[in-house]
Amino acid sequence: MEGIRSEIFGHLDDHVADMGFLAYAEPMNYEWTPLAEEAVIAVVPENHRLADAKVYPISECENDNFIMTSWGKDQEIQSIFRKYNVTPNVKYTTYDTPATLAMVRMGLGVSFVNELSAQYWNDHLVKLPLDPPQKVEFGIAYTSKEHMTAAAKKFYDYAVKYITKK
Repeated sequence: MEGIRSEIFGHLDDHVADMGFLAYAEPMNYEWTPLAEEAVIAVVPENHRLADAKVYPISECENDNFIMTSWGKDQEIQSIFRKYNVTPNVKYTTYDTPATLAMVRMGLGVSFVNELSAQYWNDHLVKLPLDPPQKVEFGIAYTSKEHMTAAAKKFYDYAVKYITKK
C-alpha cells in the first residue's frame, strides 16, 4: 500500500501492514530501523532565476511559488522550515513526488524533495543542493517484530540486508 505518513501510520495502527517504509520525522511512535540517508534538494524549472546557481538558499522558498507534497503535510520538509524559521509561499499541494516534479517541470513553482525520488527526473528541471545542506533518513517503522508474520519478518530481514548492504 502507498500513502502519506498519516496513512502509513494508520495501516500500522490498524494492523493491516506489518511495516512501513518512510522518512524519519518526529514524532515517531513506532520501532524504527534506519536504512539510508539521502540529501534533500531543491528542484526548480529550467528557466528559474537560480537555475544556474550552485545552491538554493532555503529561505528563497518564501519568494517562489512552492509546491508541497503529501497534501502539504510532508513532515521532513516541514521540519526544515521550522528549523530555519522559514514560511514557504505554498501555492500548490500534491499527493506525491511525481506530481510535484511534473508541476515543477511545467514552471508552476519550486519544491524540495529527497534526491532519490528525483533521480530519474532530468528534463526541464534543475536539481540544486540546499543551502544549508539537508539530509533525510529513510527506514522501516513497525509496531513490533514479534507480531510480524513470518513472511513479513523475512521481507524485513531481506530489505535491511539489501538496502544497507550488510
